[in-house]
Amino acid sequence: MNKVRKGNWKRYYYHNPSISRKELYKAGLSIGKDILGTSTNTLFFAFFGGYLALLIWFKDLSYTLGEIVNSKIFGAEMITILSAGTGVTLVIPITAWITAYFLVKDKTS
Repeated sequence: MNKVRKGNWKRYYYHNPSISRKELYKAGLSIGKDILGTSTNTLFFAFFGGYLALLIWFKDLSYTLGEIVNSKIFGAEMITILSAGTGVTLVIPITAWITAYFLVKDKTS
């Protein structure tokens, strides 16, 4: 998520050094939305390509739908997909918050 951090840094230092933390955080989320779209597509096609081979293997072994869903490897693939999606989704607001927190000095002190 280097692009979120770098985008926030450029917005702060070059465009508006008096920007508030909240505005910088929102700017980071805006950048992150674009990144999330491309990351989601990449993850989708990567997992689909890997999972397609698994589905062909299940078909060759004449598994029923119930056997596929109850297999350990299917469960492991679903957990991998859910964790990767959750990780990609959570890292954007966390990175935006961290960069906004450390770039903007606290105006109350």
